[in-house]
Amino acid sequence: MDQNGIETAIHYPTALPFLKAYSHLGYKESDFPVSFKHTQKILSIPMFPELTKEQIEYISDRLNKFS
Repeated sequence: MDQNGIETAIHYPTALPFLKAYSHLGYKESDFPVSFKHTQKILSIPMFPELTKEQIEYISDRLNKFS
C-alpha cells in the first residue's frame, strides 16, 4: 500500500482482554481466539470525512488487488 501512496498502520495491536489493565484477570489467547486472531490481521487504512470519492475508489482498487 505504501508503494501506492496509501498510508496504513496497525492502531490496535492488542485486543482489549489482553491489555495490561486486564492482566490481573489472567486471560489467555484461547479465551478469546477470534479477538486474538484479528489483532494479527487488522490494518487501518485512510478514513476521514475529507476523502474524495476518487480517493476512496483508488484505495478500494488497490486493496482489491491484494485480496
